[in-house]
Amino acid sequence: MRQLTTDHLTAEQREAAAGFLGGDGWGLGLSVGGGRYGWAGGLGTMWSTAPEQQTVVLLLTQRALWTWPPTLFEAFETAFQPS
Repeated sequence: MRQLTTDHLTAEQREAAAGFLGGDGWGLGLSVGGGRYGWAGGLGTMWSTAPEQQTVVLLLTQRALWTWPPTLFEAFETAFQPS
């Protein structure tokens, strides 16, 4: 699990992917950073896990990622805010 959730990008690769990964790193098939890891699919699926917070968030839509309203991203991120 440690290898899966460890960032394997160099600083140069992370900088080149900043627009896509939002500054996060990349493990073995998923984004990692900020105490959480997960994956976003371009066709409407997204999941993220924050082990320290014991939080898992799964979002399934039938909308392409680039057509999501900003409020949907905000609602997804709100799940990781302390209560």
